[in-house]
Amino acid sequence: MSDARSGATAAHLHSSIEELALQAAVMRRLAESLSGGLNLEKVCKVVVDLVVEEIGALNCSLYLVDGGRKELALAAARGKAESASNFYPDGGTFKKFALGEGVCGWVALEGRPLLIDDVQQDPRFIQSTALAGEVRSLLSVPLLAGEKVVGVINLSHTDLGAFSRSNEALLSLASRHAGITLSNVQLYTRLAEAHHKLRDSERRLRELFARANDAILIIDATGHIVDANQKWEEFAGVPREGWDKIVVESPSSETQSLKDFLRKEASVRGGVTLEAALVRPSGLSSVVEISSKAFPFEAEEVCLVLLRDVTERKRLAEQLIKSEKLAAIGEVTAALAHEVNNPLGALYNAVCLLKSDLDLTGDNARLLDVAVEEAAHLSEIVNDFLSFARFPHARFDWNDLNQQVSNALFLMKRDERMGRHIEVATEFAPDLAAAQIDRSQFQEVIFNLISNALDAMKHGGVLTLKTYNASLAGRPAVGLLVMDTGVGIPEELQDKVFAPFFTTKEIGTGLGLPIVKRIVEEHRGTVSIESAPGSGTKVSVVVPISREDTPWRQYS
Repeated sequence: MSDARSGATAAHLHSSIEELALQAAVMRRLAESLSGGLNLEKVCKVVVDLVVEEIGALNCSLYLVDGGRKELALAAARGKAESASNFYPDGGTFKKFALGEGVCGWVALEGRPLLIDDVQQDPRFIQSTALAGEVRSLLSVPLLAGEKVVGVINLSHTDLGAFSRSNEALLSLASRHAGITLSNVQLYTRLAEAHHKLRDSERRLRELFARANDAILIIDATGHIVDANQKWEEFAGVPREGWDKIVVESPSSETQSLKDFLRKEASVRGGVTLEAALVRPSGLSSVVEISSKAFPFEAEEVCLVLLRDVTERKRLAEQLIKSEKLAAIGEVTAALAHEVNNPLGALYNAVCLLKSDLDLTGDNARLLDVAVEEAAHLSEIVNDFLSFARFPHARFDWNDLNQQVSNALFLMKRDERMGRHIEVATEFAPDLAAAQIDRSQFQEVIFNLISNALDAMKHGGVLTLKTYNASLAGRPAVGLLVMDTGVGIPEELQDKVFAPFFTTKEIGTGLGLPIVKRIVEEHRGTVSIESAPGSGTKVSVVVPISREDTPWRQYS
């Protein structure tokens, strides 16, 4: 009896030793296979291949838990007839199990292994295409990383009761090591993805910072530039170390360097936005919108500064306001001039009839002459108002500017201001290109410029008219120069001469040059003035020879 008991004990001990040896061999092979650089695919395939080869399962499938979706998706699988396992990074087309669904979901939810000798007797079993062929017995073990289930490994066989508790113990032992490795790989993968996204985000932000249309500065509390984008280099026109030479002229503060100005603003956490004039060392001045906000960064206070050149925007806004004012003035002027024009015409005609019918002498005759002259002057003023208020659209046709100027001079000869004390000089370009202009409107331009020149030379002088071929914005153009040797215009008034109703004459509406400017701009041209007191005035008008897409011509 004792010999039999001793034999049984020896056999059991021998079996235990063999089992431990197998476990040691499996763990050693698993450790060797999982050493070195790892990725998710390699770990999943190593685990599946090792289980199939060491335990002898017909099929082996490995599912990973998707914590966000609370489901299990197939990661790798292999049948005994296959030489290697297959990896499915997104679960392929195989069924995904919710936690608690099927044997796989139950094991993941409970966190403990399940051995089924006959799957037909267990209602938890759901046939999956990941398990090829007929399945009779099943062993499912959770992949654990500490207390956390990261996946489930399933073994299946066509025989009933194909798996033993020893198989379960061996698989559970291997699954713990594999679970920890899988968890580390998943963590590493997430960190690598996060690092990649962070690197891409940093690259995009750096690219946006570098290519921004606005100048961007980051300065510290001492006024030192921590960083600046490419637009700042173009905007400043000076190297970083020389930016204290840029001057800020703000209505709300005294003139100071941009560096000192922003150093004060660096302490303002709420941020400030204001407009100021910036003057660079080169003398270039522009209106700039400055936005700054201070914030803590890496244990120090920094200030983010955006500088936007709004010079053109301000100019356009002022031009818009000016246009709106002119439109309002035009409407009032048109209405008033219309109401005045008819009775004024009747009054003028009546006075002219009286002058022709009455034979007056002395003071009475002189008074009647004054009445006729003043009525004519009032009519001229009203017509100027109507011309300015009801500015007609130009009717463009090909015209010879030389001929236009000649005609204007011929008609102006009757003007009493064109006496012997005025010398007229002309320089007509013989090869002057024809231009698409409105004959009537351009005649008014020439008349107005000649009239202004004559008014400036009451004591005599030289009136010069010159035509020439020119270029405007890269397009062929024609130019007209009207020069006089009169009294000239003070520098402080030269910016105002094109403003409506501004005049330095004792008698005048101040609408002559504004009408000239509007006509020239309607022709897409430019008009400019050069003058100095006592040195006369030079007015230059340049218009393109043709409208857009109109062929260029020349008079022969």
